[in-house]
Amino acid sequence: MKAKQKAQRRGTGPTRSKAAAPEEQERTYEEFCKKLRTQLAKADQDDMRARYETGRLVLEEMRKSKYGLEVVKRAAKAVRRDVDTLYDYKRVAQAWIPEEFEALVRRNGEANTPLSFNHLVVLAKVKQSARRTELVEQAFRDKPTVKELKRLVKAVPTGKEPSLQVVSELSEQAWGR
Repeated sequence: MKAKQKAQRRGTGPTRSKAAAPEEQERTYEEFCKKLRTQLAKADQDDMRARYETGRLVLEEMRKSKYGLEVVKRAAKAVRRDVDTLYDYKRVAQAWIPEEFEALVRRNGEANTPLSFNHLVVLAKVKQSARRTELVEQAFRDKPTVKELKRLVKAVPTGKEPSLQVVSELSEQAWGR
């Protein structure tokens, strides 16, 4: 009897309730997925905020430190993080003021999904604010992968910006998809 009760608590044993109708199972599954998405989005948002605040700390320390860029290298070693990662966080903190960043974190695109922090790292490399804003809008609308967005951003300085469709097709050709 005890083994059966333990299995039920773990969710591996038989349950006392009758099997739900397929429609009810599908609805329950959809509700489960919705709850998962909500919970994961909260975790992602918290993670993005922590990275942004880390970037602000790095930026502030670089501005006031007599050691300049060396302070980031020393800090990266002290906290056991990659120096390039800290620079990426700093770059995002430089690109958007806290209110703008918060709006980006809370916003969802066409597929009801936010941009990842890695998308923001790529977008932060665009120096011109107006152009960066255009690319943010395009990223929310078209939801490119980070690789596709990198290609799009790299094309900006040449003035020969390919469409996202072209970038996607080139990516598929390159990867044999």
